[in-house]
Amino acid sequence: MENLSNLIDDQSALLIHEFCQKVCFKINESKETKEEIYEELKSNMEEEVIELVKNNFTSTEATKMVLQGYHSPQKMVNKLSEIYKTKKWLNGKLLKLAAFCLIFSIIFISTFYYWNFKYIKLQAEQFFDLLPDTVEFIENGVSLETEEMIKYGVDNFLSVQAAMISIVEYEDAYNFNGEYQYVYNSKERNRLFEKEREHIFNFPFYGISKRIPNSDIIVEAQIKLIQLSNNILYFGIFLFACYWFLFSTWAVSNLKYNHVNKLQLAVVIVLLFNIVGYLFYVKRNVASL
Repeated sequence: MENLSNLIDDQSALLIHEFCQKVCFKINESKETKEEIYEELKSNMEEEVIELVKNNFTSTEATKMVLQGYHSPQKMVNKLSEIYKTKKWLNGKLLKLAAFCLIFSIIFISTFYYWNFKYIKLQAEQFFDLLPDTVEFIENGVSLETEEMIKYGVDNFLSVQAAMISIVEYEDAYNFNGEYQYVYNSKERNRLFEKEREHIFNFPFYGISKRIPNSDIIVEAQIKLIQLSNNILYFGIFLFACYWFLFSTWAVSNLKYNHVNKLQLAVVIVLLFNIVGYLFYVKRNVASL
């Protein structure tokens, strides 16, 4: 197999080397980036010279034509500076956008789980404490005092939209017909959650029963809860997936920029383990210096 580099004579190779060196000397980049620029620029110029030599130009003529095409080292520096400036700008934006997606994914997912699985349960338990626990409050049905307590619970518990109360005998509790003696619905909360409720909120009912001590009377209650819909969770997961992709893209770009060993393996590790994989390779690369 022919060694194509032999088509370039020593003088032409020296001219290409000097041109690339001048470019790397003038450009304001890191040592690793300058080495990358030198190798890539030199390789491109040599390929162009070889193509011209194959078309019956001498090595000297071909090199002169290629150098004229690249104009001056300063013009090449200006061109490369714009490319790397754009690259740095994009990398910076990618990292910020990744951080934004991560922060808001955590907010959405944690809010969903806290509200639906802890906060609602806590407020249901607090609402249970508002139900009457003495016969005096229910001798003649639901008393005014009990109504005020139910109103207080609905108006002040953020996860409660409405409540329905009924007083039944213990033996009738299992045959309860669903007729409630007192119903309170928060109009203000209805207005607040009436728009786009299907996309953001669910409104399940939660049953509570409280037996009055030393009696056969049970207070039956149904409270209408304000629950976050699964769309909140799905959106949080979507944001986390966006973070994973954006950070992985940024990390792979930076690993390539810093010339880590076994880049393909580094890409796989970053895609699988994200920031942990990136930090592992950065630490490994620093240790090898």
